[in-house]
Amino acid sequence: MTRILCASAVPLLPLLLVLAGCEAETPIETGPPVSPEALCSEVAEIVCDAAESCCEAGGAGTDCERTQASRCMDSLGAMVGDPRVGYVPERAGALLAHVRERAAGCFQEEPFALAELDVIFEGTIPSGGDCSPGATDGAVTTAELHRAAVACEDGATCRIRLAWDDAPLGTCEPRESAGDQRCSHPYDCTAGSFCDLPDGWRIGDWGRCIALRDDGWACASGIECTSGYCGEGVCGAAPALNRCLVVDYPTLVLESGPILYQRLDDGEESTMATDRSGRSNHASYVGAVMHAETGAIEDDGAIGLNGTDAYLEVESVRGMTSDALTIELWVSVPEGAGGPLVVLEGSSTSLVIDIASAAVRARFIEPGATSEDPDTVFEVASDPGAISAGFHHVALVYDGEASRIFVDGEQAAELEGTQRLPASPALTIGARVIDGAGTFFTGAIDEIAMYPGALEGAAFATRVRVATMGPIENEFVLFGWAR
Repeated sequence: MTRILCASAVPLLPLLLVLAGCEAETPIETGPPVSPEALCSEVAEIVCDAAESCCEAGGAGTDCERTQASRCMDSLGAMVGDPRVGYVPERAGALLAHVRERAAGCFQEEPFALAELDVIFEGTIPSGGDCSPGATDGAVTTAELHRAAVACEDGATCRIRLAWDDAPLGTCEPRESAGDQRCSHPYDCTAGSFCDLPDGWRIGDWGRCIALRDDGWACASGIECTSGYCGEGVCGAAPALNRCLVVDYPTLVLESGPILYQRLDDGEESTMATDRSGRSNHASYVGAVMHAETGAIEDDGAIGLNGTDAYLEVESVRGMTSDALTIELWVSVPEGAGGPLVVLEGSSTSLVIDIASAAVRARFIEPGATSEDPDTVFEVASDPGAISAGFHHVALVYDGEASRIFVDGEQAAELEGTQRLPASPALTIGARVIDGAGTFFTGAIDEIAMYPGALEGAAFATRVRVATMGPIENEFVLFGWAR
């Protein structure tokens, strides 16, 4: 079955992008025409001027405009140059005026909606025409999916199904047709609504268009909310984001949408590790947890665990999904030491990440039907010796089809197959304790984060770079529009 892949390989600021459909409901504005060749250079100039006046680090160097224009073209170039999509210079002029207005306020106002970008295009494919997105080896990027939706004439949408050979097959259909409330992909609904697709959605599955939810309503993700932000399962005002062109390590993590982010720099006076994700997944200290002034990140602390009785625990992790998970952290292990790093214990399955023989190992454990039956264990592990002296970045990614281990930004192991993730599990950091008996980790741990989805390996390489070389240039949020 055809699957969807994210087209972007670099971290963006996803909360700026509100997936609010591909058709604006308000009258279309026009302004002084802006040619497709000039659009990105104009936007880049606005962005860099705002960075100089709003951000302490300025515009990230003298090549700011060239860099930002290039990134704009990476995002918009395929759409602007596609005759099926139909770029309208006068509509682009109105959009550019809105960008200038928000730049004057340092881009701290309400987020741009996807419909604000899509309005500069006037699709050319009539009702009944072919709008099939391109696919490579059965994979369709979000950029291809979005472009297919925008290519239909105004008032129409690209309904996407699976052909007999499992290829994506799209047809432009009027939005006012019978069954208009059904939707076949995330870009299939009008502005002000979202497509309520089933869990684990793939092309061929259908959902229904539902009105965006106001603040205070329950939500599973930001695409369901009028504000574009879902915090602790409730729609609400989006937190202030770093919209500058230089980004540090915590910003990278927060922009990836963690459900848990503990910097482990709370200090000796604290009794718990604070969760910076907004999900309140704080961890309590158990035993003699030690605190170090320096950790994996410059000028930042870490915790030390003695291998005897010290660990951290969260009674029940909020925000986990059943189909994908990413866990990342930094570890420093004395020679010959190791033990459990991260343990998720659910009612019917467990996930244990540990270090043994200087190798990183992840085990998905399903208990036997009775106490006499052996557990079923699926294991993925790096080669022995992968962890040497000093801090190392370690990550586990499970995307629903395979489990992968990354060490210092490089993939170190892979296990194909579907695994069961613990539901609302208890979390221990640095130990696995069962019925009062435990095994414990010896070493230091820093910057632990968990995500309800699968991060790309490039994200880990970027984290390693920032941790070792300091803050780096950020990709400005505006160019996440068409990714």
